Amino acid sequence: MESHTFYNTHNDYLEHWERYERQNILHQRLINILVQANWNKRLIRCPTFVLTNNDLEIHQNRFVRYIKAVDIIAKEMKQLNTMKIKELAQKYNLTKDDFWELKRGARSMWIITHDACEKIASKENIQFGAPTIYRDNNQDVAIVGDAKRGNKVIWSTGEASPKNCKAPYPFAMAEKRLKDRLILKLINAYEYGIYSDSEADNFKRKDNEKAS
Repeated sequence: MESHTFYNTHNDYLEHWERYERQNILHQRLINILVQANWNKRLIRCPTFVLTNNDLEIHQNRFVRYIKAVDIIAKEMKQLNTMKIKELAQKYNLTKDDFWELKRGARSMWIITHDACEKIASKENIQFGAPTIYRDNNQDVAIVGDAKRGNKVIWSTGEASPKNCKAPYPFAMAEKRLKDRLILKLINAYEYGIYSDSEADNFKRKDNEKAS
């Protein structure tokens, strides 16, 4: 049993490292493009340089290439996130009702339900420590706790107040948020834009949002 657990954990680390390296490469490419674009912008605006129409056309073409390169990077990063949610769905037997894509303008993120987080915790044998509860009154609640997966232990917080929670049961919502955050942190889900629907009221699923 221990060797099986070690094998699965080792594979998880390898997959995480490969994705981490890929994301770093994409981030570095993006930084390089921004540096080049900023240099071109300063050159165009520099009062000591007199640019001909041909020079301006060259710089314009460069900016067109920069925009295309950024679009390619954005698509690759989204593909990484999409691959991750599909792998999670397969690994933890999640159904199309357990997750969906939330789009906010040009940005998108994946949302999974609290029940899906519970499935993950059960399969990964995640152990939760005793929480500490803080409250100013019966409406403002914060819960601090830790959780363990294998040899990895992390802590997080869950909070609920009238400012960030419309539900009339702040203690239950704070507990949900704490547990879901601990679970998602332990499986490195936040790195791929994956959140729980309990973390914000506007993360709740709408009729037009479906799993891909």
